[in-house]
Amino acid sequence: YLPVIGREDGSLCVLDWYTGTAQCHLQAHSPWRVTALISSPENNFIISSGSDLTVKVWRIFAYSEESLNLHMSFFCSQSVGLMVTLRSKLLVAFHDPGTATYSLVQYCLRTQTRSAHPPTDDHQDQITGLCGCPRLRLVATSSKDRMIRIWNEENQLLRILCLSSVPESLAFSSDRGELLLGIHRHVYSIDLTTMLPFPYQVKLMCMESLPLVPDPCVPVPETVLRSLSKRDKRRLTEPRSSLS
Repeated sequence: YLPVIGREDGSLCVLDWYTGTAQCHLQAHSPWRVTALISSPENNFIISSGSDLTVKVWRIFAYSEESLNLHMSFFCSQSVGLMVTLRSKLLVAFHDPGTATYSLVQYCLRTQTRSAHPPTDDHQDQITGLCGCPRLRLVATSSKDRMIRIWNEENQLLRILCLSSVPESLAFSSDRGELLLGIHRHVYSIDLTTMLPFPYQVKLMCMESLPLVPDPCVPVPETVLRSLSKRDKRRLTEPRSSLS
């Protein structure tokens, strides 16, 4: 485990997991503050964005004194809102209230190329949620315009879901396309199985289901049960609410 902290002064600090001491300190976006920080374990990257309108990709060297080394960086003409990685792709949600521009842009971390889509496909208000489903190679965004948009790994729009309320957060809950949506104080589940294009439905049918993990219950010997009081025995063997 390699905890990385983005600070208000624009620096990145790598902490030692056991002692909590600073292992590495970098002036990443100084003197501007760090606005977002995500990890990409499959690519061995840490990705940071700052109010200096730059996104920087850092390669991780966990067992060296200089734990982070700059791999690539690029300048952005707008403020970075949210980021997510999908395999070797980095998707960045930008927002510019001054020009009412709220766009989703994709960067390939291998070829260092950028791909966008027509502005008519973008949200009409601030993007509130951004998440990826690596197995299906899908990306979902939610916005204050009460829309959820589903994108493929090539940054092309696949589906638009219209909501009656403003979504505040968004996340994929499984590899089969189930979405969890936060609205006010509630969490809702959306099954995208029937909403995806036909090739994705075929892929879902061909996907192998993961085996069920058995319940790791440890059997209690009968001698131990007999030695317990009625109250303790009831608490151990009978189901009860987690609220009690």
